[in-house]
Amino acid sequence: MGGLDAVALRTGLARCGLQDARNLLVAVSGGPDRCEWDDATSMATCAMCWLIGHAPACICSMALVHALHQQQPGRVRAHLVDHRLRPESTDEAHQVMSELQRHSIVCGMSTLQWAAAPRSNTQALARTERYNALVAAAHQHGCQAILTAHHADDQVETILMRICNLSGLVGALGIRARAHWRSERHGLQAPLARPLLHLTKADLVQYCQTNDVRTVNDCSNDSDKYERNRLRFALAARQQQTPDTLGEMYALAENWTVLRLELEGEARELAQSALHHDVHPQIWSIESKLVARAPRAVQIVLITACLVAVSGGRQPDPRQVEALVSTLEQSQPVRGQVGVVSFERQGSNHALHLWRSPLRADFEPLTIQSPTPAAWYWDGRFRCHPALQATARPESAFRLVPLTARWQQHLSQQGAWHHLKSAIRACPPQLRGSQPLLLMQTSPLDSEWKPAGLPTLHPHELLAADYDPPPLPWL
Repeated sequence: MGGLDAVALRTGLARCGLQDARNLLVAVSGGPDRCEWDDATSMATCAMCWLIGHAPACICSMALVHALHQQQPGRVRAHLVDHRLRPESTDEAHQVMSELQRHSIVCGMSTLQWAAAPRSNTQALARTERYNALVAAAHQHGCQAILTAHHADDQVETILMRICNLSGLVGALGIRARAHWRSERHGLQAPLARPLLHLTKADLVQYCQTNDVRTVNDCSNDSDKYERNRLRFALAARQQQTPDTLGEMYALAENWTVLRLELEGEARELAQSALHHDVHPQIWSIESKLVARAPRAVQIVLITACLVAVSGGRQPDPRQVEALVSTLEQSQPVRGQVGVVSFERQGSNHALHLWRSPLRADFEPLTIQSPTPAAWYWDGRFRCHPALQATARPESAFRLVPLTARWQQHLSQQGAWHHLKSAIRACPPQLRGSQPLLLMQTSPLDSEWKPAGLPTLHPHELLAADYDPPPLPWL
């Protein structure tokens, strides 16, 4: 593996489909691992980040944003998230901001607010809130993608962890070069890209040293209470005993990264002939016979991508995916659910249909005051353009609620349901529990929300580019 230079950067961006992108957001974290860089063992020891999917330590993300800025000034902006889970995190964040400004890199920062510091599952909660903040910043600044600085050392550890945790074929392939993050909090999504998976941590350390990029420390990377850190320490010990360990692991990680990209490419080609929306735009139909002829790995990648898209960005349980793929070769009818996606196939000669399962009864309505935005995001899957009535006033408020039995009963009691019957009949029964209904409150003094119609649904921007033929942004 070579160092971080213009060629390596172009290669990584091309793998992520971003070679022509002009507005990118780089996630910058608060500090590198606390260790020295004078031998191979300590290089391995300083290899990693907090958690699967968490942006790596600052030395890596600083290298990425600096290299991008050097190649094309104005193409990139940095964004830092202060988790406020350690007393020193805010001071570290301001040090990083100062360093970015010293290199004339545009930067912003989000500060997380916690009602109470989490007592368990801290890293997963911090990761979720971090990416939610990054997605909001990307939309605010019109960025085409969020870049993180995951590298080959991350890939090695992720593959080993996921094999140990029985994460299935797709999970065991490691970190994806391109993916998406769905923010439940903001109803937004954004592409994620990892253009440095073909470079090692040592490459990025060397880049920062050569280009006078200063970093700060994050002591959380030294703790052995995290599974990833424990694995990192074990790899460092193994490297000390067998010096070729890391080199062989890097080669394995690179091969698996390339394999994943190839499988995703084959799955995209298969989707062109095997995937359609003939029944309804929101019901995904997969031609079982065509898919069953493909290699099993391609089947799993394709079905996983479909489930993620139908669910609005939620990752399915890999064991459930593999069980669903196994049904494609069976002749008997099948019906069931994977996460929030329902599926059905009537027989071996019929297509496998996927659709969003009914929303839970406690699904929170989306309430927005006028003046309304150009679009509202519904369940991470659609932009909803409301057909506003002439009676709407500046003080009016609007609410999107799901067409569940609870809301149908509520509106029937108001005597308002008959106005919508014809529109609702046009919606397939299996979709009614996941569709939005637009309600309006003409003034804050009104005690009731009145139905204003069914909003016009458009695929989310991330789904729209290839919606017909069917979209697979998750590949």
